[in-house]
Amino acid sequence: ISELKKRDILIYQSPIEKKDQPSVIDISKWINNNYRIESDHIRPCRSGKIIPRFISNTPDFWRLCGYYLAEGFTGKGGTLTFAFHEEEVEYHQDVMGIIKNLFGVYGKIRTVKNSKGITVQFCSIILSEFFGNFLGRGADYKKIPDFALSMPRLYLLEIFRGIYYGDGNNNPDSYSIVSNSRILLYQLRDILLKFGVISSIRYHSSAKKAYRLYAGGMGLSLLEKLNFQHTFTKDRRFEYYQDGWAEGDRMFMAIRSIIPRFYKGKVYNIGVKDDNSYIAEDIIVKNCWLDGHEYISKKSRVY
Repeated sequence: ISELKKRDILIYQSPIEKKDQPSVIDISKWINNNYRIESDHIRPCRSGKIIPRFISNTPDFWRLCGYYLAEGFTGKGGTLTFAFHEEEVEYHQDVMGIIKNLFGVYGKIRTVKNSKGITVQFCSIILSEFFGNFLGRGADYKKIPDFALSMPRLYLLEIFRGIYYGDGNNNPDSYSIVSNSRILLYQLRDILLKFGVISSIRYHSSAKKAYRLYAGGMGLSLLEKLNFQHTFTKDRRFEYYQDGWAEGDRMFMAIRSIIPRFYKGKVYNIGVKDDNSYIAEDIIVKNCWLDGHEYISKKSRVY
């Protein structure tokens, strides 16, 4: 850390897209052994709805996952539920239509007493277990499966869209998404980076949903091109990022501050084949004995 200086450049690497993507998802991989898993279907051991074992790996499915990550939860009685505002009829119908088409399960809309909220509920113990294991249970523990972050951009955009429809906010000068799951917002930051959008994450200790992801500046016009429309009272769509830029799947960010922290314990130097560089916490780093710093400018160096 003694070699680092303010305005040095850190390179942040988001997951790289993999060309070979499965055409179907085998949901039996995310449920326990209390079911009869057949070649094409999954049956409850007693009574209950039979579910297809394989579902199409489509953008619609991943938008559904986005809805769950924002507004979904599972119940002990084998229910899968999504909570929305009563006026978000388009989202109610979208969720019901996707689950009907993929799984053959029909949902019911229920009103929430003394509020303007509604729930879309599906009674299926298999779906309840699948979504809970696949995407996490509880607001603090939801996350996108690691393999999904290497999917084509169209699929990732639909994950973001579903989450934004559920937990998104339109601020006077930015888009934002709120969540209790820190890891989920970091994953969304990776997704936005693939579209050239640089976002930031802030922690609010007094808020009900403690973490908030912001996308502003040039990101506003980029998101508008992806059909995220919003009228901003403070139009900053064409402002440049002051401390970095995006190129492909990478973000180049200038160090704004360096805060040394005391540490007592072992320090490991990881050896990597060939060039001895690797990714740690999504930052491209190198081993300490390598020499040669590539200068981007007189005030910036790449590590």
